[in-house]
Amino acid sequence: MSKNITTPTRTSSALDTVRTKPLGTPIGALKLGLVMDESGSMDNLREDVLRAVNHLVRQQAELSPQAEVSVITFSTKIKTIRDDTPIAATADLSPADYHPDGGTALFDGIGEMIKSVGGKVGMTTTPVIIAIVSDGEENASRTYNQAQILEQITYRRFGCGWQFLFLSSSQSAARKALDLGIPKNCIIEFGADAVGITSVLDRLSQAVTSFRLGDKRALIKLKDKN
Repeated sequence: MSKNITTPTRTSSALDTVRTKPLGTPIGALKLGLVMDESGSMDNLREDVLRAVNHLVRQQAELSPQAEVSVITFSTKIKTIRDDTPIAATADLSPADYHPDGGTALFDGIGEMIKSVGGKVGMTTTPVIIAIVSDGEENASRTYNQAQILEQITYRRFGCGWQFLFLSSSQSAARKALDLGIPKNCIIEFGADAVGITSVLDRLSQAVTSFRLGDKRALIKLKDKN
C-alpha cells in the first residue's frame, strides 16, 4: 500500500507569471512526451505515479493550452496511453491505464516515443521534451537496441533541438542513460518511494513551466534542485 502523498495544487507563481506578461505575449507551444516504466517493480508506486503524472499535466494545462501530451508506458509490452493529445483535453490517467507488471522494455518505450513525436513534428522548430521515468535496466526490448536509441537520441538532440530527461531511482539505470546519449546534467535520480516519485515529477513540472515561460536552461538546472 503506497503512502498518501498530498500534492500541492500548483507550483507557486506559474499563473502569476502568466498574468504579468504583456498582452499578446505568447507562451511557446510544446510537445511533451512521458515515457513511463510500467514493469512489475513499479507496482508499489502505482498510485503515486498516477497522482503525480496527472498533477503534472493539470499544472501545464493551467499554465497554457498551447501544448500536446503523449504518454507511452513500457513493461514487457509497449502501450500508448495518450497520443499527442491537446493538454487542455487530456483526461487523467486511471488505474486501468497504468498497471505495473512484467519486464523492462526501456529501449522499445523510448524508440516508440521518438517515432511517434517525430512523425508529428518532422523537422519543425516546435519545442519537444521527452522525459523518461524508470527504476530499472533494460531487459525486454524486441524492436530497438541500445545503438539505435543512441543514434536516434543524438540525432534529435543535435539535429532538432529536442530535450531529453532521464528520471531514475536506480543508479545502474541512470548510468545506462549516459550510454543512450543523454547528458549527465539531464539524468536525475530519485528515491524509490512515494515521496521520491512525487517530488521528482513535481520538480519536472516546475522545470517545464519555466522552460515554457522562456528559461531555456530550466531543464538542465533541474538536477541542481533539492
